[in-house]
Amino acid sequence: MSETSIITIDRFTCKVDDYFICMSCKHVSVDPLECSVCENLACADCISKLDMCPQCNNQIKPRTTSKYALQYYKKLTLKCINSANGCLLEGPIHDVLEHEKTCDYEVFICSSPICRKKLLKLERYCLSPMVCSELCKKVCNFNKILDAQISEDEILQAFKGFLMESQSEVIKERTRKIREEIERLDKELADKEKYEKEEEGLLQELELRKVNYHPGKWSAQGRYWTCCLSKNKLEIGCRPL
Repeated sequence: MSETSIITIDRFTCKVDDYFICMSCKHVSVDPLECSVCENLACADCISKLDMCPQCNNQIKPRTTSKYALQYYKKLTLKCINSANGCLLEGPIHDVLEHEKTCDYEVFICSSPICRKKLLKLERYCLSPMVCSELCKKVCNFNKILDAQISEDEILQAFKGFLMESQSEVIKERTRKIREEIERLDKELADKEKYEKEEEGLLQELELRKVNYHPGKWSAQGRYWTCCLSKNKLEIGCRPL
């Protein structure tokens, strides 16, 4: 069984009865079938590879799981296998397994032979071929030309066209990155000017307070602040003049 078809117990958001553990791979059964003799479960893929039942040691004769057991099985809930990559989907086992076939949070490797970068499907440039950029798409298309039964002159012309298009794409990509960097620097400059203006305003307010406020006097007897120009009780000193 491939690693992607295994459902580990830690993915489940509910309690899973031991009955649903595959007697072969020891993980939660996928498309469970049961031994017709001992009625223990196994994954459909696992049971197809068994000659003898590992539980009752009889020749394996798989049959459909009982209707009641299947109803309980369908109510099991789990997280998407790509939850560590950011997918938040949780739900009944059949719904989640169906979702995983097209989940955008699955990792893929760029089809370009000179790239092979690992990305999430949601970051793909296009579906066919599954690549990460326009340049990688052109590389894959050029590979198809090399595999085709055409003359050397035709390959040479295609290669020249590929180089010109690739150079254009590289220039476009560099231009895009430069623009993004300019936008980032402009934002940092705007933020800096904003904070400097706020700081200047606070300093002016502080100077104004120094002029318009004066310290009060502490009444040791009453243990409270009083205004230095009168004996009125103040909590934290004098009011503005």
